[in-house]
Formats: sequence, C-alpha cells, structure tokens
Amino acid sequence: MKKLSITASTLIFFLITAALAFAGVEYPDETASEFPQYPGSEVVQVVNMGANLITILKCSNAQIKDAYNYYRDRAVKSKWKIAMETKQNEHMMFMAEKGKKKAMIDISQQDKEVIASITIVNETE
Repeated sequence: MKKLSITASTLIFFLITAALAFAGVEYPDETASEFPQYPGSEVVQVVNMGANLITILKCSNAQIKDAYNYYRDRAVKSKWKIAMETKQNEHMMFMAEKGKKKAMIDISQQDKEVIASITIVNETE
C-alpha cells in the first residue's frame, strides 16, 4: 500500500485549505461510482493529480461514527477489501483495495464539523 501513502503534511494541507475552497465544487464521477456522496454533505475541495483523486467533504449534520460507517459499508458492498482501519474519538480511517485501485477514507472531527477525505489511487503498474 506504499502508493497510497500520503505524507502527514500533504493531508494537513488539504484539510486546512478545505475551508478556503470555492462554492460549487462538484462531486467527481469517479468518486461517486465507488463511494456515493454522504447525504447532506458539501464538497469543499477536489484535487485531481492524475492517478490520485482526493475529494474533501464537509458533513455538517453528521456524527463522525455515522459518516465512517456510511463509507465503510459502501466499500464492503462494492467489493472493496478493507486492508487497514484505525479509530479514535475524533478520527476514523480505513484503507481498502479493489483490483488496481486503492482508497483511503479519512473521517475527522474539526471544530464541531465532520470532514470526510476520500482518496482514490489508480495504480498504473
């Protein structure tokens, strides 16, 4: 899962800048086909880096556990293999694999807001 490795500074950058994103960002089709948008959430940032696609959502009315379970349940139903999970009070994350795709779903609590970061990596090798 080394291709899915994301440095802490990169992830922090995306989460911090999520609040500065412009309104009207649309949920990417590639993300939607694998992980449908959390009901009532707002897309705050999309970063497309070729083989890597990162979508950041603000889940205003969600509890962290509910958002996490929503995305984990969707992954299992879509035949993703859960490779790793971690859960803490204000942070839950899992990594999953499906064929040549890797995913990391990171749900965190930030200043009373639940933020979901969905990263999909398409391996080309």
